[in-house]
Amino acid sequence: MTLIRNTLAATAILLSASACSSTPSTPTQPSAQPPANPAATPTAPSPQPEGDVTTDETTFHLKATRIRTAPTYTDAYHQPQKAGAGNKLIIVTLTEKNTGKKPGNLEAGTPSPLTLIAADGATYSTNVTWSNSDSVNPGLTQKDTYTFEVPSGVKPASVAVTLLTGGGDGVTPSLVLDLPG
Repeated sequence: MTLIRNTLAATAILLSASACSSTPSTPTQPSAQPPANPAATPTAPSPQPEGDVTTDETTFHLKATRIRTAPTYTDAYHQPQKAGAGNKLIIVTLTEKNTGKKPGNLEAGTPSPLTLIAADGATYSTNVTWSNSDSVNPGLTQKDTYTFEVPSGVKPASVAVTLLTGGGDGVTPSLVLDLPG
């Protein structure tokens, strides 16, 4: 019994000594400061008149060579497209020159590589891509047409080319092209 009483007394002394410690006990709070090496946030490149993108297959030199607005559009395959009420179609023709060493297709692995960027910063996906989707041999050029249905007041500024191949993440544009005047 004495042994138990002495053990209890020693435990009580140790507990009271630790409660009187000079180091206050505070709950751990999350740091309000950012991590020392935050991951870089990918940003779109600045718009330019023309530029290069690399796919898994080859490299293309791209230039938006024509832009027009219309309520309807019919492609070379006689496939019509019509803008809904209060909307318009913005039709962008992209010239794609294969400057690489292998045949390639700009759209390989990509549902549509183009996004329209309006003057106010809003973005629009393409409705239909009218491309031949054939591989382009090195040194050759093809033109593909992309249509965007947008509200009638939208003023187009540029197009972003976003690839899923060639190191592209499918999110961050590889190239942003100014639209012709």
